[in-house]
Amino acid sequence: MSACTQGGDTHDTVPFTNLLTHTPLSVRLTADPSLQNPWRTYHTFAIVRDPYDRLVSAYQQLHLHTYSYPFARFVDDAAHTVATCVDSNGNYVYQRGANVFLLPQYVFVCSADGRALLVRHVLHFESLAHDWQQLVRQCGAVGQLPDVLPRRNRSGGTPVANVSLHKRYVGGTPVANAALRNWVYTVYARDCAWFGYGG
Repeated sequence: MSACTQGGDTHDTVPFTNLLTHTPLSVRLTADPSLQNPWRTYHTFAIVRDPYDRLVSAYQQLHLHTYSYPFARFVDDAAHTVATCVDSNGNYVYQRGANVFLLPQYVFVCSADGRALLVRHVLHFESLAHDWQQLVRQCGAVGQLPDVLPRRNRSGGTPVANVSLHKRYVGGTPVANAALRNWVYTVYARDCAWFGYGG
């Protein structure tokens, strides 16, 4: 997540860099109320990703397949994390030791009750080039920010679509990957609702 000033004159992210990483924005803004006013004046944005592709990417990045750790078990872990870190009202509940990479994305960019978006712009990973150009125009930063984002920290390995994923077993019966994808969308239903993924 980053920010640029409303007028597009400067692109200063310094006020927000001294905070802990992987911390929900609502927690950050509550912990340091002095950020509230500057935050409102910034063109803030978040980049989100399809929940299923995000889990597959995390699974690959952690190289769990090399430990014979089934992807379906990783999805089970994700479901457990969501169940224990988000209450029935959608509020984030801190759990020591929880894998932050399995938390729903809305937790990081929405209010504590999950009802209000705290960033002005949402960019989708799947259409990032287009969404970025649109953001640059909306910020009034054409010519000040790059028109095309450089490729940095690109992960190697097999593309998401080509990963051989294990099937989930329910009561000893294998479930097709389509059902596994739908289950992920159920686990991350609020992400799907906020950011337009799923079904």
